[in-house]
Amino acid sequence: LSLYDYRSIQKAITKQLSIHQNISAAKENKLIRIPTSYDKGLDLERVAQLNQLTVEEVIELHTQTIYRVYAIGFMVGFAFLASVNEKIATPRLSTPRAKVPKGSVAIADSQTAIYPQDSAGGWNIIGQTAFDGFDQFSVGDSVQFVRI
Repeated sequence: LSLYDYRSIQKAITKQLSIHQNISAAKENKLIRIPTSYDKGLDLERVAQLNQLTVEEVIELHTQTIYRVYAIGFMVGFAFLASVNEKIATPRLSTPRAKVPKGSVAIADSQTAIYPQDSAGGWNIIGQTAFDGFDQFSVGDSVQFVRI
């Protein structure tokens, strides 16, 4: 004896999918623009050399991409943003730094991020920002770096 028949199960699943789709559609992802200075990019020249580009080309490729927040972790407010243009994708440093300053804009492999606080880290530092709205990031949001 079955408590549910095929049609009632199908109806319940369809109802739940409809509710989920409406919630997803109602959630509006935002675009966050991050003013960034590339003057203090400790590894900017290294990233350019490794990728056989000029510093200006690295900056242009980094700023013309709109990144998606794929995950938040490592530390509170650290948003993993992807994907950088393959021309500037650069492996992590072989030896991490003991201290990366808050606001450092960095690249590691195909991702970019901003350090939300002073921290150890092995990402390539290409710029700096005074942005402090790390609590604004939500998975699915978009981020664009704007050169200042």
